Amino acid sequence: MTISPKKLNKWWSIAIGAGVALSPIHNQWFTNLTTLPNGEVWFFLPKFAYIFIILGSGFFLLNNWEQVKANGLGDRRVWIPLLVIVGAIGISGITADGIQAKFAPLGMGAALFGLYLTARIIGKSLFYPLAIGAAIGSVGIIVHQFAYPIKATGGFIFENNFDIATGYILLGAALFVHTRQWLLVGLAVVALVLSGAPEAAFVLSVMAVVVVLRKDWSRRATILASLLIVALSVLMLSGQASRLYSYVGNSVNNDPVAHYTNPEGEERDVSPLAIRGLVIQDALTHIKPLGDGYNLTQFRVSTVHNVPLVVVQQLGYPGILAGLAWLWVSIYCLVKTKWRYLFVLIFALSVFDHFIWTQLGTVWWLAVGVSTAPNNIKSDLLFSSSDV
Repeated sequence: MTISPKKLNKWWSIAIGAGVALSPIHNQWFTNLTTLPNGEVWFFLPKFAYIFIILGSGFFLLNNWEQVKANGLGDRRVWIPLLVIVGAIGISGITADGIQAKFAPLGMGAALFGLYLTARIIGKSLFYPLAIGAAIGSVGIIVHQFAYPIKATGGFIFENNFDIATGYILLGAALFVHTRQWLLVGLAVVALVLSGAPEAAFVLSVMAVVVVLRKDWSRRATILASLLIVALSVLMLSGQASRLYSYVGNSVNNDPVAHYTNPEGEERDVSPLAIRGLVIQDALTHIKPLGDGYNLTQFRVSTVHNVPLVVVQQLGYPGILAGLAWLWVSIYCLVKTKWRYLFVLIFALSVFDHFIWTQLGTVWWLAVGVSTAPNNIKSDLLFSSSDV
């Protein structure tokens, strides 16, 4: 029995989407379950997911190379900066030990550019697995708060990593282009309000302002806003809001609750916002010519939590061009495409964290491909495009 090319491509697109949805998930319970008595982890989910991503996009492009050539690389103002990023990633491997390690970054950069090309052909259906993951992650947070109330959390899926949960869930909702998208957005917003995550508080505030400025309002939005007001009122009247958002309060009040160690080994307690600034200062005053090395899953306390700056930290002097290229492409997509909510969200998520470049980096490349492809969406308005 032979499988038609069209059906085969559909399965490869599902594999790519599933890989993208699974790659940012590093669940400690699952890791412990797959750890041998000697401490060796025999199944690391992100690595397994990247196999799906790389093989899926590679085979898809091979099977559709004629369509890739017909579709083209897109606007040169997009693909040339993307190749600058790929080149900088590739150069970063020079300082690695071993031939395989030296060429691995270039291979990953090429795979990321392949995702961009793949997304230009397949389109929005690539993100359906991510939308499913966003829904599951949202429910996981809500249920977790009932089981273990009033504690900042990423839920059962993301556990204590509530900031990556914020990016994962919001990007999954923003990329779910469907008539019922507003329902997933509503579920995501409710879950993240209950998460107590400082990243969620900041990003949701930014997005709320953008919704108002765009006058994207209807009865749907009114219903969602009313539910949120009621939920927040209950939290405040019960006295639980201050506990749930204690970390946010620490950041706003500049409370010294974070432990910072400078490169010379001196230690002191600083505020959560201050430590981000100090880490950035340390990184930018100790830049290696070719950076600390490109990586997607391994992080340290000294990892910069800002996308353009972590690009420089990882890739060194070539990373300066790569960081500027990343900014240029993101601004271009914000201004020139109809996916404005998506790229406002990407910028907001990139201010205080690095996951748009690291764990969720594949989503950015796919988002650029989808947003700049022909036959695009008519509008990304969530509420005012139609009414209940």
